[in-house]
Amino acid sequence: MNDNDSRLSYLQLLAKALPVEVVNRVLLRADSVDGPALEEGTALQISLRHLRAEASTRAPSETPTPSLPVSEIYLQLLDQAIEPYRGEVIVFGTAGLSVVFRGVDHLQRACLCALEALRTAHAMAARDHQPRVELALGIATGQLWLPVVGDDTQRVIAFGGPAAREATGLQGRAAVNEIVLSPASVAALAQMAVSKRNEQGLDVLVSIDAPDVTVHFDDPIAFDVNQIVDVEAAIAKLEAFVIPPLSQRLRYVPNDWRTDAEVRHVVVVLTEFRDLTHGDLLEASSIATCVLHSHREFGGLILGVEAAGAGQRTLTLYGLHAPTENDAERAVMAARGVIAAVEELARSLNLAVQTRTAVHSGEVIFGAFGNANRFGISLTGGPLEVADRILDAAQGSSQPVISGRIAALLRSNFQLRPLEEVVADGEKVLSLHLLEGIRGGSARYMQRRSDSREIAGRSTMLRELQARVADAMDGQGGIVGLCGDAGTGKTFLLAPIIDQWIDAGGHGVIGHCHYSTRSIPMAPVTSMLLNLAGLPGPRLSPDNVPRLRDVLLEYCSPEDAEALVSVLMGSPAELAQLNELDDRWQSLLVAMERIVAARIAERPILYVIEDLQFADSLTLRIAQRLASMARDRKFLFVGTYRPEDQLQGLRELFDKEFFLVDLGLRELRDAVASYFSAREVDERLSILLWERTRGNPAQLVELLGYLRDRGLVINRAGQVTAANRSEHAFAELAPPSMAQQALARLDQVVPVDRRVLHMAAIIGSVVPSDILRAIDPEAWNTNLYPALIRLLDAQILVPELSGKLSYRFRDDNTRLVAYATIPPARRRELHSMVADLIERLRAGDHDHFASTLAYHREKAGQLHMASRWYERAARAAASATMDVETVELVKTWEALVEKLSVDEQPTSRTFAELSVIRFVATARHFGAQDALEQARTIAARFRKLMNPNEKAVCDLWHGAALLASGQKQSAKAS
Repeated sequence: MNDNDSRLSYLQLLAKALPVEVVNRVLLRADSVDGPALEEGTALQISLRHLRAEASTRAPSETPTPSLPVSEIYLQLLDQAIEPYRGEVIVFGTAGLSVVFRGVDHLQRACLCALEALRTAHAMAARDHQPRVELALGIATGQLWLPVVGDDTQRVIAFGGPAAREATGLQGRAAVNEIVLSPASVAALAQMAVSKRNEQGLDVLVSIDAPDVTVHFDDPIAFDVNQIVDVEAAIAKLEAFVIPPLSQRLRYVPNDWRTDAEVRHVVVVLTEFRDLTHGDLLEASSIATCVLHSHREFGGLILGVEAAGAGQRTLTLYGLHAPTENDAERAVMAARGVIAAVEELARSLNLAVQTRTAVHSGEVIFGAFGNANRFGISLTGGPLEVADRILDAAQGSSQPVISGRIAALLRSNFQLRPLEEVVADGEKVLSLHLLEGIRGGSARYMQRRSDSREIAGRSTMLRELQARVADAMDGQGGIVGLCGDAGTGKTFLLAPIIDQWIDAGGHGVIGHCHYSTRSIPMAPVTSMLLNLAGLPGPRLSPDNVPRLRDVLLEYCSPEDAEALVSVLMGSPAELAQLNELDDRWQSLLVAMERIVAARIAERPILYVIEDLQFADSLTLRIAQRLASMARDRKFLFVGTYRPEDQLQGLRELFDKEFFLVDLGLRELRDAVASYFSAREVDERLSILLWERTRGNPAQLVELLGYLRDRGLVINRAGQVTAANRSEHAFAELAPPSMAQQALARLDQVVPVDRRVLHMAAIIGSVVPSDILRAIDPEAWNTNLYPALIRLLDAQILVPELSGKLSYRFRDDNTRLVAYATIPPARRRELHSMVADLIERLRAGDHDHFASTLAYHREKAGQLHMASRWYERAARAAASATMDVETVELVKTWEALVEKLSVDEQPTSRTFAELSVIRFVATARHFGAQDALEQARTIAARFRKLMNPNEKAVCDLWHGAALLASGQKQSAKAS
């Protein structure tokens, strides 16, 4: 296929990701893409209630595991019900579909579609022997409103109008497997439909006596692609409607767009604007566009605009595509921006619009769902339901309402007010907070950081920094930069030099730049000045102007003081427009330089600004001016920052820049030993920790705390070691920030390559080529092998040079995150397939692979088979005198068999044999005390079941344990 053909194919796929009418409107018709204000039709709202019911019995942090994949449900509904009756899916919602019917017999076709949807759901459950797929449906006929909101960069089709809102409300009140009709629909159907009244007094459709209005069609895209003169222009128009995760799939994997759904941790923002009348259509369109722009400014991904009561609702995600450490901050900043922007727009339009927002986070399953003719992105998961509950609690609030989980992520950057707790998911109490404002780039006088600790690998750098501090206290001032990527230890290095400065009698002020204040001009500088006057921040209020003016007059002239107050009282928009040609700008620079000089003349001053990469341009220009001050005074300016281009001009003015890099393996081992107050670190554990963190100090500390809190890493007799040293001890553990970074890298990988990564992640840290190839041999040569080559070229996978041809993840975090993104049902299926393949392809060496097979069977949910393999692995380890592994494998086996049914339980004799194996390994390796405790258990439970040889072995090691513990007489008796 040549390049032109591939672009035409891509255009056709983009068209299939949109409703037919929108494609016609955008590509073939000359009228506005916004379309008609109102048109006659019928709205059908389908809710997948079994997903909602599942979410209500699950903690919000748990990943959804529907009995049938959402992709399969959507596929069947489209094939069997929606397309035959020519329905158009406008929104693939969070737990359902929004469908419209237009043209001849639109109401009858909607009713027939709804009845067929119920039959299809019942057939799916019967075919797959699954619990019933529970639907709830609402039908309303009347006026539809389907505008396009947004601009050329991003557009969304809104599902609205009186009929859409009514259908949504009816579906919400419908019982399971009910089709609720609006009064207008009942009247229009007359004698054609049979309906009944339910307990709520609603009309429920039972059947309809209508002619066969099924419309079969081959091509839902009502245009010939060859009519398109400018293919690239057409692609640009349609791409604005398709969110990046889907357009990426369509562009790179045109024959396999329906890539497996993935589990993602996201921040969810629900925004709802209400109290619009049916005559406010143009205004509502403007408001929806305003909401979209506000979210896009902060990098949010809007999935759709849906009808909701007397208004519209938008679902926006942060962290779904290329997640960052600032997802929660970006989400709440956008939520505040949405409310402010909508309120301002509503005032200009003379409308009374109520806007409310809810912010929550958690794991969801997302994927490209549909069939070959119509598809889109959809999500399911508990966090969406919880966000909906939070939105109810936000009723009447003029500020965003956030969950406790989001509040924890925001730390201290925002002003929060606790609200009443609510019950979410039926039984879980959810803490809520009202987001009242931003604290700003806070500045405070420094305190000694007595809890600071040494960082391995930074001793030389620290000594040089301390020498700089001593020189500054002697009157040789300086400007110092601490540069390094996130987590390399910049803030930790500040602690000892702050202590040194304060201990020498100096005075210091520290300011912080945050993502949340990067759009607020001079936030950290303003905060420092207000702090000097003892005033609260982050902005100067009119009431505090006299106090600030009085303090400033102590350090500068009345003209400079007035210049500063004038600037600080200006709006952020006015400040952002200041430049070098503005008189106020020059006055500001002079005033700041004089104040700093006067403060330094009073006493030695240490100024620190952290995270300069988040500073606004005004703050950076002020910092550049101050960096040119004479050095013959007692001061030290220290800035911490990441190596980003916008700081280059400032960095060139620094007297010294310390560039922090990640730790090497030896330095990492020293850091781990120091963290646990130990003498040494197990070599295998050191390598594993370095592979996981690549020596990043912050990631190392986070991971060590994560593992220590879970009892997975311990200090055993002065050596740091894994509490469970089995092969899969840390197989699925990665702290959140590390997972975000790995997922951001993973999002740069095209979908077919991610499919190979998913398969490889299931297999394990070492990926044998023959097993990887055998998982899907049909797709190997066409799609998967080329994907493997691309992953090797990108060095995400690297060849394993020893033994059989195999591969290894170069970055272990990528493997962990790739594994975590696989939905649980698919994960179990792949583990089962891999276990089957290992059993078949390694038939002559099952003892060697017994623990691996046990792991895969356990992850596949095949617990009985897993227990048999764990038993075999324990016996093999015992015969090889691998004592640590033997103990851990028997403990794992014991924990697993507790979950088995009575019929699947091992015999008492098996329990006795494995207890003896564990006891001998414990006595041989772990010391007397552990052995004596187990000896008592064996004597009480299994002595009668043991054969003479086992009794003799136990007596021997029991005696050795008694002797080692100083009980000589008891040892002789044993």
